[in-house]
This record gives sequence, C-alpha cells and structure tokens, in this order.
Amino acid sequence: LPGVFTTDLFSYALYGEIAGRFGGSPYVQTPNDFPTHPLYLLINPLWRDAPSVYGPVWIALSSVVGATLGGHLLAQTLAYRLIADACHWLNLGLLWWALRRFRPGAELRGLTLYAWNPLVLFEFAANGHNDGAMLVFLLLALGLLVRGRTLGSWAALVLSIATKYTTALIFPLVWWWATRQVQGWRRVALWAAGGAGTLVAVAALYLPWWRGLDTLGPVLYWLTTPLYANHAPIGLAIWLRDALAAMGFGSPDDLEPWVFGAQRQVVRLGLLALVAWEAWRLRQATELPLACARVLLLFLLAVNTWVLPWYYTWPLALVALGPLRSRTTWLAVAFTLTAPVSMYWAQASFSSLDVRGYIVYLAPLGGLLLGELGRRALDALRTRTPRASLAVADDASAVKALDAR
Repeated sequence: LPGVFTTDLFSYALYGEIAGRFGGSPYVQTPNDFPTHPLYLLINPLWRDAPSVYGPVWIALSSVVGATLGGHLLAQTLAYRLIADACHWLNLGLLWWALRRFRPGAELRGLTLYAWNPLVLFEFAANGHNDGAMLVFLLLALGLLVRGRTLGSWAALVLSIATKYTTALIFPLVWWWATRQVQGWRRVALWAAGGAGTLVAVAALYLPWWRGLDTLGPVLYWLTTPLYANHAPIGLAIWLRDALAAMGFGSPDDLEPWVFGAQRQVVRLGLLALVAWEAWRLRQATELPLACARVLLLFLLAVNTWVLPWYYTWPLALVALGPLRSRTTWLAVAFTLTAPVSMYWAQASFSSLDVRGYIVYLAPLGGLLLGELGRRALDALRTRTPRASLAVADDASAVKALDAR
C-alpha cells in the first residue's frame, strides 16, 4: 500500500530516534521538542505534545531502528512494517505450537481463524502496529504455561506487558492458573509475589530511559485523565448527566465530572469482578485463553475509554486457541469486522461514532442476544416434543389395555 491509515508508525519512528539517535528519553521528551524534524508534521497534532505510552521493550526495539535508520523517513516506515510482518509470521508459528497442546488436531482451524482475519492483515502488514509484538510474547507465555514451564511463561508475560501494557489486565488470571499446584494462602502469597516481581522487572527495563518519576508520567496520565474515542458506555453517561440536569441537580458541565467518573468506576469494578469470577471457575488449561479473551472484550467494550479497531486483534489471538463454536469466539471475530467498518467510516467523515455507527459497532452483541433467545426457544420445543410423544404413547397403551379387558 502506498500510505497508512494511522500516524502511529511515525510516532514510533520519532520516539525511536529520541531514544536511539539523540540519546534522550521518549518518556519525558515529546515530538514538540523536535519541530523541525521531517517526521514532526506527519504525526497527528493530538500526539505531538505526548510522550511515549509504550513499554520499555518496544522503546528498546525502536531505539535500534532509530539509531540505524534515523533521518531516513522511507526506510524507517518500511522497517516498522517489516517488523510488524515478522511479528505476524512469528505469531502464526507460536499459535500452531500452542494449539498442539491446547487443542490437538485443531491447529489448522485455529491458525486460519487468526492468520486470514482481514483486520490482522490490514493493521499489521499495512499499518505496522506494535500490537503484533505484544502478542508474540503473550502467545509464547501461554505456550510455555501449557507445557508446565511456569518461570519461562512468567518471563514472557513480563516482556509482553513491557511491550504494551494491555496484557497486565490478564496477568492476574494467567498467573492464578500458573500457581494452581499450590493451595490455600500459600497460593495467594505466590500469586502476589509474582505480581510484585512483575512490577520490579518492568521497572528495571525502564532504567536506560529513566529520568526520575516524570518517566512514569505517560502511564499515570492515561490512568487518571482518560481521552474518549469509540467508548460505548459514554451514551448512557451523557443521558444520565442530562437527566440529572433536567431534574435540577446542577448544570451539565458541573455534573459531567461526577457522572463520567462514577461510570468509569462502575465498569472498572465490573472488570475486577469478571477477573475474579473467571479465576474461580477456571478448571483446565483449555479454558484459559477464552477466559482471558472475555476479560479483554469487556475492557474494550466498557472500560477502556480510547478504543481503536486494531485493539480487537488482542482477543482474536486468544480465541484462536479455544473452541471455534464458542460464543466468546464468535464475538471476538465479529468485532474484528464491525469495529473497523464503523470506526474507519467515522474517521473518513472526520467525525466520531454517531448512533448509526454504534449500532454497526455493537451489532455482535445484538446478534449474540438473538442467537441465545433462538437457542433457548429451540431447546424448549425439543423438551416439549418428547413429552407429547410420551403422552400419546401412554394413551395408546391404555386403549390397548382396555381393549384387552
């Protein structure tokens, strides 16, 4: 393709040059510090004053590109696309390798589900997103875990988190399964120790670009000051804000921080409850990928306030390791189709999602509801039919008995 549908790739390149070419820290320096750089005008104005929000593993890789190809715009663009392609091919191998333990005999179906998905091909091969690198370490972690290599799995999961922080969401669930051989409070202690060790390991990876507590500024900003894009619950929050204003509880501007803040806290508690529920009912390794996929789906649909199409490659990689007829698999695959259609259509119109866009985006949830209602209706018919047949049979037997008499 001659162009890209996102400016992330140019941000990668400039952050890489800051770290690898100029010897700075992309966690405290921003593109605005380099206004004459050829990459500057290619970066979305929204991100020109933003430091890097990516993990230190990705910055390390970017610094190598920046040090070797810094100043060469086309070469860096192609390099990041090549990295995304290499990660995609590596993920295909890791999927096959993991499927040999998770679902022996289903390797080809699981691999095809991921490898031929249009969103994966478009966002990685064309747009060069670094999510593929994050998934490399995630799939490696799951493949090692199902083979009983707990320490190696933990290390790979740490590298995944240190590439892009998203997989920290499923770390509690994965590590809870990894510690299943230990029971009682010892398991809780081991689980907590794994979490603490993860924090220490990720912090150590920051050292080459550490510039004091300001280095953590990008992460703290995203945790405390959300930006909104394609956030499904926002419509309900706006309706509640306006309803409270109409009832005289205050102006919309005064109510908005309270209502929006409460909405965010409610969905965050819901996410924590889901993680706890999935951990409690987890019984075998084959259930782990879909449990993690459900956590990521809820995060994207309700918790994360900044949602972009390629984020749905995260749960897709996980459901490829599970049963293909699962409702979770159906949802994950469906969202890889409706999310890019609705979100890129809005982007092409230079607008945010409207009501029609949200209807397209959230259509898989409606499809799941209708499918569930249809399944229950069929089950009800199937349970009634044998009873009617049995009643007819009983009546026939009674008639024969009376005739015999």
